[in-house]
Amino acid sequence: MTIQKIRNALKVIGTDKLRDIIIKSEKENLEYGLRFCKNEHITTTEMCKGKSCKVDLEECGNKKLIGSFHTHPSGDPDDIYYVNLSEGDIEDSISNNESFACIGLVQKQKPTIKCYLPYYGVDNNIAIDSLEAKDNFNKKMTEYNPGRTQEVMESLPLSKSIELHKLFMKHHTAKKRLEEASDKAFYKLRNEPNDGADLIMEL
Repeated sequence: MTIQKIRNALKVIGTDKLRDIIIKSEKENLEYGLRFCKNEHITTTEMCKGKSCKVDLEECGNKKLIGSFHTHPSGDPDDIYYVNLSEGDIEDSISNNESFACIGLVQKQKPTIKCYLPYYGVDNNIAIDSLEAKDNFNKKMTEYNPGRTQEVMESLPLSKSIELHKLFMKHHTAKKRLEEASDKAFYKLRNEPNDGADLIMEL
């Protein structure tokens, strides 16, 4: 994913709408966000309204998820979490295999967008291991029977249950490593020029 392609994705929303939603988010002290999806063309999911520090985004369905955008209302101006991707943002973006992640905020009294390219300071091996472990576990879950993990394991023959449990533990371990690496990456971004952003747009 190149910077120009991120710009093209943001154009799908439009500058005016992006500016308006950032200002609205700041006034309400609530997060808003959406995902960027692609089939033949780039589209977006519906804009979702969240809480002051979290928003759950819609899925892309049968289209490919390529990136995300959500706002960071300042709340407390001294809050170190709002000016760049949070630890949770980093982990979620990597776990969802996004090609980019953008945040919108009011900074220096101007609506601003900051976009980041993977893996946001997280070691490539940790990020890839997490993606592979998640993919392997989900594939096996789908093969056996989509549903709650515990119920699936209890309904399987012992050999298959053991196999699935091993994949689950690998996924769990890789996820914990990613959580720890995301925490470190967050503080690393804070000390980089422009908060580590690969693209900054003042609207």
